[in-house]
Amino acid sequence: MEFYRETEFKETEIGRIPKDWDIKKLGQLFEVKTGTTPSTKNEGYWKGGSINWLTPDDLSIQNGRIYIDRGERRITEDALRKYGLNLLPVKSLIISTRAPVGYVAVLNKEATFNQGCKGLMPKDMHSIYPEFYFYYLVSKKVELENKSGGSTFKEISKKMLESFPLPHPIFYEQKQVALVLLRIDELIQQTDSIIRKTQELKKGLMQELLTKGIGHKEFKYSEELGCEIPKEWGVSALEKECGIIMGQSPPSDTYNEDGEGLPFFQGNVDFGEKFPSARLFCSKPRKIAEADDILISVRAPVGELNIANQKCCIGRGLASIRVQKENSRDFVFYAISYFVHNLVGQGSTFKAIGKRELHEFTIPIPSPSEQKQIAHILLNVDKKIAIEKKAKDKYENLKKGLMQILLTGQVRIKVN
Repeated sequence: MEFYRETEFKETEIGRIPKDWDIKKLGQLFEVKTGTTPSTKNEGYWKGGSINWLTPDDLSIQNGRIYIDRGERRITEDALRKYGLNLLPVKSLIISTRAPVGYVAVLNKEATFNQGCKGLMPKDMHSIYPEFYFYYLVSKKVELENKSGGSTFKEISKKMLESFPLPHPIFYEQKQVALVLLRIDELIQQTDSIIRKTQELKKGLMQELLTKGIGHKEFKYSEELGCEIPKEWGVSALEKECGIIMGQSPPSDTYNEDGEGLPFFQGNVDFGEKFPSARLFCSKPRKIAEADDILISVRAPVGELNIANQKCCIGRGLASIRVQKENSRDFVFYAISYFVHNLVGQGSTFKAIGKRELHEFTIPIPSPSEQKQIAHILLNVDKKIAIEKKAKDKYENLKKGLMQILLTGQVRIKVN
């Protein structure tokens, strides 16, 4: 596959495209089909159904996946017949045209759909490569949203969709562009799968390491923690192992975005994967956290954690936990993360926790050497997750750049 930069363009209603590309209305390339919802009161339309029936919600949770096999629900042959629903073949496109607008998928199995979607059935598979138009429509999501109308909710009409202009390169070029983008999407999905599996591994390791430790054979039940732990381990309130500083909001006239004073973190809104990012600064801080302190959100959502990567001012949505004595900061971080449900309650709707709850919160205390061993294992897993997330970001940025230049013909693929 050989790429080259195009030099000859023409101006069109969709912008500058190569001189040898055509412009077609969507309705010239696809038959636009509408959908509906069979009565949910009639079990005969739903129970034991085998026909895929898609909704905008099904499309919105695709998470970047191009092809869709099935939705949450299926309908029966009786419903398909009674309601005259359009059953679209494989390789048709489904697009959400009612809130949310602009989600797209390619059918891997034939399907029908509700009134919140439209089906796009290619008129000529010799001149249309559906995956090319999947990517093009995805790239036009904002424009489609802007074209949607309606007083109670946004919707794209069939007429508007049929008149939506599309570029029309020759079939071979459509296919080659789509194959490049499909390959990048494969890499994104593979990386995403590695991330999910590694996160599951971490979850299992945390349960094993933070309740059973390393190499222990005798265990005891801890009332404070609500589980068994090694017999040699202690259990301690956070205040005995750490210094705790509850955040306090400084005067609002001391906030700034110019870097004057200390970075100011108000709550979990400033949290990143592991370290917070400064949006605001404070020239007269009232409560200060030091670099390497554990930061915990004490207002909804309660219990989220980060680590301060610099000296900073903390607002009332946060508290700072400074690990003292011979304890491992990283072990304490993981222990709080694992046992945080004891602080906020299972399925709790707590809006905030105070100083007393945080001071009395208990964690297990292994020996310093075992703390370091446990932390080392979990840190290595976190490093693996961080590496894969960085790779996924790289692929997603690459895909975004390629879509901009390939779908507009700025860069072409040589036709042999």
